Amino acid sequence: MSEVSSWRIADGEEGARPARSWRQLPMVELHVHLDGAFDPLVLWEAVQAEEAGALPGEISMAWDASERLPIRERVQRCASAAEYHELVTCRGRQSLHQMLRCFETFLPSVPG
Repeated sequence: MSEVSSWRIADGEEGARPARSWRQLPMVELHVHLDGAFDPLVLWEAVQAEEAGALPGEISMAWDASERLPIRERVQRCASAAEYHELVTCRGRQSLHQMLRCFETFLPSVPG
């Protein structure tokens, strides 16, 4: 007997019916891309609550250890949530390096 035959699909008021294939089963999200998973306003509020001084001064970029990204300074220059949003949002960036700079800038603001 196939393992698939033991899978059930919810079918409203009628209960559940057997799945003919795993493709009939509801899909689940297996992972979330961090660059789109956080609301920049929430991160801005977290940075303000913790003070930007808790952020690393600078980090080395993964593709070139000699290239330094001044995280704390860039965040401290933001005078508003809108400026922070622009700093950490990747939309419209023209290169992978630009997108990664956005990612590396907001990532230290994420606890855990």
